[in-house]
Amino acid sequence: MGKPFLQILPEMKDQPFPAYMLDVYKNGVTHYGNEEPAYFITKNGEKITTYFNFVYQPYHEEDGTISGVMIMASDVTEQVTAIKKMEESENKFRVISELMPEKIWTSDEKGNKIYFNKTMLDYLGATAEELTGGGWKKRIHPEDWISNESTWQQSVTTGENYEAENRLLRKDGVYLWHLTRAIALRDYDGNIKGWVGSKTEIQEQKNQQQHLENAVINRTAQLLEVNKELEQKNQELISAREKLLTEYSRSLIEASLDPLVTINIKGKVTDMNQATVDITGVAREKLTGSNFFDYFTDPKKAAEVYKDVFAKGSAVTPAYPAACRR
Repeated sequence: MGKPFLQILPEMKDQPFPAYMLDVYKNGVTHYGNEEPAYFITKNGEKITTYFNFVYQPYHEEDGTISGVMIMASDVTEQVTAIKKMEESENKFRVISELMPEKIWTSDEKGNKIYFNKTMLDYLGATAEELTGGGWKKRIHPEDWISNESTWQQSVTTGENYEAENRLLRKDGVYLWHLTRAIALRDYDGNIKGWVGSKTEIQEQKNQQQHLENAVINRTAQLLEVNKELEQKNQELISAREKLLTEYSRSLIEASLDPLVTINIKGKVTDMNQATVDITGVAREKLTGSNFFDYFTDPKKAAEVYKDVFAKGSAVTPAYPAACRR
């Protein structure tokens, strides 16, 4: 107490604070300082820098004369250091992102885009001012933005990582497919402070995927055609086999010396062998459709026997002489 200011803190001699006090004392104008650095020398000779918010205010006597200077200061070193580290980190990020071949962007905590790296600006053929706000949305294919918007808003709301595929308009008017990813930037308390995202072109992969899909479609069509041909050939073989079996069975029937006849459930002749034609003396055309039972000496009894055959599926019947007409 009572000692001169510079005697207590001689390191202030080469700093602006004594001049501030003198100016306030002489002119009576309050001086405000915001985040101003001041260095101090510790007992062991170490130089440390501290940041202050302060007010130098003239002290007036009752007669209005200035008899001194009131100083009120608060140490904001921690806040200033944190801000500087953040600024340094952001500067490093921007330097790195400007050198990257990837398209990089950032947004605030609400999802508003605030930064685009050079690679992205060159691709779009636009300035950062044209893209900030909602200008960047016009560069995304309308069909893709409809589905992407809800996903992006969900990530902004929940903090979940964002990932989506969309077509991005190149400066020559061509849309190319990109994979878009973004993660939230959080403070020490976990609060979202912004977003950093990237866009990676995947047009070549999309082309390859489309090529493979077309190849699969073509190959499937070819296999279906081959399968159809095989089925047709198989049907032809089956038909040929059935024809051979039919011709073989017919040859056996025709070779028989016994009369062989097929009839329907009404007793009408549907087919016969040559022996039947020879025995009856009736032409094949006339035999076909005639009443089979008329060729028996007792047509009524023959009809009853064959009715039983049709009912049971088989029967052993006594022989009946046929009335052969020649």
